[in-house]
Amino acid sequence: MALKQQSEKGFTIVEIIVAATLMTLAVATLVSMMVAAQYAQRNAYYTSEASRAAFSKIEETKVKPFKDISMGTTYFSGDQSLNNLPAGSVGQIVVSPASFAPDSKQIDVTVTYTVGTVQKKVSMTAYVDPLP
Repeated sequence: MALKQQSEKGFTIVEIIVAATLMTLAVATLVSMMVAAQYAQRNAYYTSEASRAAFSKIEETKVKPFKDISMGTTYFSGDQSLNNLPAGSVGQIVVSPASFAPDSKQIDVTVTYTVGTVQKKVSMTAYVDPLP
C-alpha cells in the first residue's frame, strides 16, 4: 500500500518562535531608540532653559547703573527664570573685577539643575565697563 503524502499548510512551531523572537528584538530596539530620543530632547530643552535663565540674569545685572553692581556672590532659586527647569534648580551670580581691565566688572552666572541623577551646569560670562 502506498501512503499518500499530504501537503500541510501553515507554520511550524520553530518558524513561529523565530518570527516572534525577531519581532521582539525589533520592538525592543524601537523602544530603546525612542527613550534615547526623549532623553536627548529633554536634555536639550533644559540646557536651553538654563541658558535663557543665565542670560536673563546677566541682562538684569547689566541694566543697573555701574556703581550699583556690587562685587560678590548672589544665589537665586525659586526665581521665575528657573520655572521651566527641574525642581531644586539654583543659580549663582558672581561679580568680580575683570582681569583684563581693572575698572570693568566681570559677571559670571551659573545655573545648576539635575536630570535624573546627573547634575548639569550652564555658565555664562559678561563684562560691564564704566561709562566715561
